Amino acid sequence: MNTQDAVKDLRALSRLINTSIDQIENEMLSRGQTYPLLSEPYSPETEEPRMAPDILAAGSIITAAAAQLIASVSIPVVSALVTSLQYEVSSSLRAAIQAHVPEILREFGNKGLHVRDIAAHTKVDPSRLGFNWETLPPQSTVVDVGSGIGSMSLELAEAFPHLNFVLQDTPATLANAMNFWSMELPEAINTDRVVLQAHDFFEAQPVKQPSVFLMRMILHDWSDDKAVNILRHLCVAAGPETQLVIVDKILSYACTEDSFVGDIPGAVVERLPPSPLLPNFGYAAVSWYLADLMLNCHNGTERTLVQFRQILEDSGWKITNVHRSEDNFSKITAAPAHLVPRNLTSELLAKL
Repeated sequence: MNTQDAVKDLRALSRLINTSIDQIENEMLSRGQTYPLLSEPYSPETEEPRMAPDILAAGSIITAAAAQLIASVSIPVVSALVTSLQYEVSSSLRAAIQAHVPEILREFGNKGLHVRDIAAHTKVDPSRLGFNWETLPPQSTVVDVGSGIGSMSLELAEAFPHLNFVLQDTPATLANAMNFWSMELPEAINTDRVVLQAHDFFEAQPVKQPSVFLMRMILHDWSDDKAVNILRHLCVAAGPETQLVIVDKILSYACTEDSFVGDIPGAVVERLPPSPLLPNFGYAAVSWYLADLMLNCHNGTERTLVQFRQILEDSGWKITNVHRSEDNFSKITAAPAHLVPRNLTSELLAKL
């Protein structure tokens, strides 16, 4: 099969969807009925139009065609990941049923309810890189917290030779890091431009007043209280010029976020998907939400920007800018809350 054959299949699936939607629309008009909205509460009365045999048949065609269309355009590895994480959905449904979430939401109708307010009714815990590196002064120290072998610091060290780095992780991980750096950039190790330091980030931070604390894909492994503990140690060690750079996934809401984070420079998503798609891209981004469910089972969590702001404020930091990348990982910059934050722009943050 060549490319044209594949495109023909995509168009054929699209036509099936459109034709079936036309059929539903015509039948609803001829019968004087209204097809149920996704946002409407379920009831036998609202479902009656959908239960007619011809409407069910059209809906089955749409479902089959849409699923095949999704499978055709999705990356196979992502499809496998989504499938492997589906077991989390049944666990979440059980939790929602046991906490009587449907009954609570029914009372509030289409407006919905914030998770904190749902938790208040149920007594359930509601919690269940771009950066302007080249403007840092010569000999500035970047502390890579939870560095792993230091692959990100290697990119930075090669691109910005005026910076020094401290890689902090467990002794076993740093042994692998030494092998990695000895092969990739041995002169940085030999000249102490890059220092490997065994450190538990739940303990007091030994490096005082560095230019940058860098955290890449660290905080999603930890619950809010643990994350606040980690961040608080960094804030205590920060100096007047210290900045915190977090490289991580920022989950989006299924609604627009302007009213939640509009006061944070760079936070508002400028390129939303076309209507009527959900602002978070719905099923196209489902793997991240399934990953969040999986992390929750292990006392971790992916976070929205609202949640990032909360743990940063609770640990003494204030977000100064957000750079949302085209790739999966965004960058959050913060400064100690008691200090006047730097005026960092999104344009500067985009440089990495």
